Parts: sequence; C-alpha cells; structure tokens
Amino acid sequence: MSNPLVKFGLTTGSAAAAAAKAAALAAQGVITDRVVIPTPIGLRVELKVKEAKTIKMNQIGEAVVVKDAGENPDVTHGVRFIARVSLVKRNEIIVKAGEGIGLVTRPGLPVKPGERAINPIPLKMIKEAVSEALPQETGAEVEISVPEGKEVTKNTLNPKLGILEGISILGTTGIEEPVSSEEYLCHMKAQIDQAQALGHKQLALTPGNTGVVITKKYYNLEERAIVVVGDKIGEVLDHVGKKSFEELVVCGLPGKLVKLAAGVFNTHSKVADARFETLAALAALKGASRDLIKKILCANTVESTIDLLKEEELVQAVFQEVAERIAQRVSERLRGKLKVGALIASSRGFLLGMSESTKTLKCWKGLRIERNLAL
Repeated sequence: MSNPLVKFGLTTGSAAAAAAKAAALAAQGVITDRVVIPTPIGLRVELKVKEAKTIKMNQIGEAVVVKDAGENPDVTHGVRFIARVSLVKRNEIIVKAGEGIGLVTRPGLPVKPGERAINPIPLKMIKEAVSEALPQETGAEVEISVPEGKEVTKNTLNPKLGILEGISILGTTGIEEPVSSEEYLCHMKAQIDQAQALGHKQLALTPGNTGVVITKKYYNLEERAIVVVGDKIGEVLDHVGKKSFEELVVCGLPGKLVKLAAGVFNTHSKVADARFETLAALAALKGASRDLIKKILCANTVESTIDLLKEEELVQAVFQEVAERIAQRVSERLRGKLKVGALIASSRGFLLGMSESTKTLKCWKGLRIERNLAL
C-alpha cells in the first residue's frame, strides 16, 4: 500500500523569495539559517538557508537557498538560488534577474519578450518577503541568480517555449504538490471516495489549481467535489467510473485539456503532446486559412493560439469543438455511465468553449456566456 503522506515541495518562486529575505536580513547584520515567507495562498512556510553573509554592513547582503521539490520529479531540485540585496534609501523594491534566469524571446507567456523569466506572482512573492525584512523608509535592489540554471534548463520545456539561457522563476501557490507520484494518485482517489461518502452526485476534474477557481465560477459545486488531477486524468476517470456519481465536469485552462480532446489521458509532456496539431486540425475544420494553420503549428503556447484564432474570429468555433471532443472522449472512457460536460477558460478568465451537454447538468449555473466570448 502506498503511503498517503507525501512530501510537498517549494516552487522556484519560494526559493528565490526565501533567499532574498535572508539576504535582506544579512545586509543588516542578521545571519539566519532559516526564514519564513508568505505565499499567495495565505500560508507561511519556513525554508532553510544554506548560507548567508554580510558583504557591507547596513548596505549589502547575500544568501543561498537550495530548492527542495519534495517528491516531485523536478529538475530544479537541489539547485542553488542566490540573492544579493542592496539596501537603498528610496522606499521601493526592485528585482533584477542575474545569471541562470531565462530570457523570454516569444510572446504568449506571462512575461513579455525581451524580459527575464520571473513570472508576476513569484515577483510579488519576492517583494513581499523582502519587505518583511526591511526597516521602515528603506527599499532594496534585489538580484536573483541561479548558477546551474543554464545547464538545468536543457531538461525543461523552456527552449521549446522560447525561454533561453536559463530557468524560469515560477509558481502560483508557492508550494509544489507531488502530482506525478503514485501517492498523489492515491490522494485523488481518496478525495473522490470522500466526495461520494458525503453524498455528492456531481464531481469536477481539473488539471490544476486555476481550474478550481474556474469551476467554482461556472458550476454549483463545493470544493470537496472538485479534484485537481494533475496529469493522470485517465487513471482518475477509471476510478470515477466505479463510483455512483451522476454528473462529471471537466473544466480548466486549455493547455492540458486540448490534449484530452485528442484522446491523450496522461497529459504529462514526456508522455504525449498533440496540442498544436489538434488545434490546427480543428481550425482547418472550421475554415481557417492556410497561413493561420501554419501559425498555430509554430505557436509556443496554447494561450498564444487564442490571439491567432482571433485574427479570423475562430476562437469560439475552435474551442467549442475542443470542449465537445473532451466531453465525448471522457464519456467513452466512462462507457456512458455519467453525464459529462466540458468547459475551457483562458488564464484571463474568459470562457473559450463549452460542450452543449454542460447546459443539461444540474450543477451548471446557467450563466450567460455571450459576455465572456468578447475576446
């Protein structure tokens, strides 16, 4: 039997924030072997500090934090995050990227081309962590470096996404759930069993935490009936099929769900990736030009294809078809035992597409969808 107690990890954003806070303290002569930082989900977490030193008293400090990914198979596990903090008299915190942090070269990502790959949420985490360590009326200039970043990034999707020369500073919660482990699969099954035991007849599956927010927006479901499935949606569906639920919702961002429309039930990038081929084929089906199809096949993110489809007013048509195919694929996997609906929204909260079956589900809120399709 797998151990249901798994070790969670910390994101690259958390590691950078912790190093920055320790460096800010070191600049004031306070050397510590651990710091506590805030996270976007309201939790405060403690991280070990490998090294901290005062370079110039009341001016410059430096600290090192080694990233712990928990039980996630993360290539950044064990990588050093180094922060150098210089105290300044003006009341602002400026964060700069040093060695080993990637350069964004293509559109469609949270960071604009030409800038270094520190995503907005981790950037906010770093600033908040540093602000906790500063005296009043004092600001700071923070430089984050990842010496092993240039080498490590070769084993990530960064080169494919057009992020060069290093890794990305990522994370929306500050905490990494071990979503690829067998233990996490046991956790998901336990959540499904609990939802059934509590009398829920409707269940939602979503690839990630953002999908939970989207699901709550469009469906009348308690959070206990919303399961974050990570990549192993096929195995989760097989477990759902053994239960007594009446309705199932598949909801979330398009990145993972487009794969599901193609019949890919393990959405990990190392297993399969049919995203752009699927979108290109469906765009062609809906009358896209040859030029648009070529652009979709050359896109670096699914989110970036939304803007491409807007050029020929095909967003709704294509993603409606994606949603229909998701509902069909999932229903086939479940052998028609449940009513299945599918809904896809963008990271900006706009509804991209939903299956017709969604409108027949008891848990559907019945929101008018026209106002969200004005992309």
